[in-house]
Amino acid sequence: MNKHTIITTIAIIVIITPIVYSGLSIIGVQQLEYRWDNPGEFNFFAMLNEGEMEFCNTMPFWITFQKI
Repeated sequence: MNKHTIITTIAIIVIITPIVYSGLSIIGVQQLEYRWDNPGEFNFFAMLNEGEMEFCNTMPFWITFQKI
């Protein structure tokens, strides 16, 4: 292999890696399971102001998200 082929292969891998990671995060967020922090005590006002939710990632890889 010449050095141009090696450089091109490395560049493709570097470019594709964040795209694949973002795609996996999109798929993972769709499969994310969530629930109210205190089951049975749901209060919409409390949820808007200081409510907490629990999230469970069912996928076998890490996912990241900013907002739901």
